[in-house]
Amino acid sequence: MINRTGSKTEHDGYLVPIETVPEIVEVCKRDIGQVMIRGGAVWFMDLWSVGWYDDDTVWRSNGKLASLYAAYAAGQKTPRFDAALLVDEKAMSLVAQPTDSARHFLSYQRYDMYRAGLSFGTFALEDLAEGRIPDAKELFVLDPFRIDEAQATKLRRAAEAGGRTLVFVYGFGKTAPSDITKMTGMDIRSTTSGGSVRITPAADAANFGLGGQSSFGADVLATPRWYVEGGADTVLGRFTDIGKDAFAVKDNSTFRSVFFGGMRMEPATIRAIVRYSGGHVFLDTDDVTMASDDLVVVHASRAGAKTVRFPRKTDVYDYFKGAWSLGVPSVTIAMEPGETRYLFYGARSAIESRRLPAW
Repeated sequence: MINRTGSKTEHDGYLVPIETVPEIVEVCKRDIGQVMIRGGAVWFMDLWSVGWYDDDTVWRSNGKLASLYAAYAAGQKTPRFDAALLVDEKAMSLVAQPTDSARHFLSYQRYDMYRAGLSFGTFALEDLAEGRIPDAKELFVLDPFRIDEAQATKLRRAAEAGGRTLVFVYGFGKTAPSDITKMTGMDIRSTTSGGSVRITPAADAANFGLGGQSSFGADVLATPRWYVEGGADTVLGRFTDIGKDAFAVKDNSTFRSVFFGGMRMEPATIRAIVRYSGGHVFLDTDDVTMASDDLVVVHASRAGAKTVRFPRKTDVYDYFKGAWSLGVPSVTIAMEPGETRYLFYGARSAIESRRLPAW
């Protein structure tokens, strides 16, 4: 975790400064909330050794957060997520220009996932094939470039077993055409006609909940480009310069599939895919959101009212405000830019039994 205040070092363009101590406190809340949800750990790094955290207010806040995490972790179960980002690390050996492409379909894509308002985790591709992701309804396969026949069979079986939705991004590299069809139900091909992978919406995009967007994905040049030749139920976008379908969905009866031939799906696109699969969206205002089955962490990207919707009616404890909302399907909270809130949800008795220290 890298944070710093502008008063401690000059802005060098590499690490953008966090300007004030209250802002760094809120960022620490955000990042510690992240590891609470995932059952992880955190360490504080001062990369240039210039005193990024040299303020008692920061450490008093972090100390209270450590006590909160200890109480929460005492009753924490294995984290469960509604959606999963799947990455095949070996497949990256096939990417010729990682700095101009992999940034978009891997690194930058995470930014938009955090702003999509979902409960999601990041996993290796083999985690799904080996049954280590039992709960995720939407499976975003970000680099499906070298999936072999055995992996394709396992992916399809895993999708069918849970009525899941498989989402494939950009293209398939060396994956065999028969395995592509096995996993998608569509005929997806490549063309060496290089160009931008930014996608233009088709007429049916509006019916999919994407009527307000003028394009999908980043404006990145790539060769090859991948497109849908046939088999889709609905086409949502096209590469207009070559007249090819580039964004499509398919209901395969026992599972669903989505092909997005661009790079870097926007938060609204991600939310539309999740709703297509029957998944849950906690927040739709593009604020940073992290969630599990009993905690939602929201870090406001901009000021305003945020309506957080829960999978069912529930009791909600707004931790930093010390406020309860009982038996509600949603809560609306007013937030300032950069503010972080923790919303514990479930039965009030269960939340109180964890003896979370008061803020």
